[in-house]
Amino acid sequence: MFTPFSASTPQMPATMEAGTINGYCVGEPWNQQAVFKGIGVPVVTDLEIWKNNPEKVFGVTEEWAKANPNTHVAVVKALIRAAIWLDEKDNANRQAAVDMLARSQYVGADRAVIASSMTGTFEYERGDKRAVPDFNVFFRYFPEKIQPAIDRYQHECRRLFEVLDARLADHEWLAGDFSIADIANWSWVRTYKWSGVEVDGLDHLQRWLGQVAARPACQRGVEIPMRIPNLTDEPNSDAAKAFAKGAQTLLQR
Repeated sequence: MFTPFSASTPQMPATMEAGTINGYCVGEPWNQQAVFKGIGVPVVTDLEIWKNNPEKVFGVTEEWAKANPNTHVAVVKALIRAAIWLDEKDNANRQAAVDMLARSQYVGADRAVIASSMTGTFEYERGDKRAVPDFNVFFRYFPEKIQPAIDRYQHECRRLFEVLDARLADHEWLAGDFSIADIANWSWVRTYKWSGVEVDGLDHLQRWLGQVAARPACQRGVEIPMRIPNLTDEPNSDAAKAFAKGAQTLLQR
């Protein structure tokens, strides 16, 4: 006979040790806590049922998100940065993470218990410790290319290109004489090849791109802070990939 019982996650090991329940289903480190206490063993891990499953969700109400937009973005950025930090350099930061999580204001479990799964191992029972490097994964299998997001970006860029082309049909520059409007827009429009956005049929835009690119000051400007000579001509070049990596890091910060 199975009778469900509700208790807070950290209390599960103590509740089972007291004989109130015979088993539980929770995340780490509470399964390892049972092993360390000698009161139980894990039957199966979620990694074995569904590898790299999305185990945890960060969710907020729509009302809170609207009332705290900057805080919402900041928290999401912090989560992404933390996930990257936890997985980078082959889990080199995991022990530091264990030290933080062991503090009483966070998880508060013993360091050894937390480290048992956080540092790439899992103990199924006393003495049966196995290497499971993917037991806890936070970022490393995240797909770098999310096609719906790429499509949305490229379609919006093409729409904006068409707006610029219409403006340039009867204007040499975007806002009267050559101005900051031309400089600011040229800086991102010029990378259309790298972005995968076509400019076919946008003759006025192409004429304008060439005119701005011919200006010596603009030629000097795009070499700051570093010169990326192949960014506009070879979107798959090493220089373009380095640029993309730097841009990704900047956004995550």
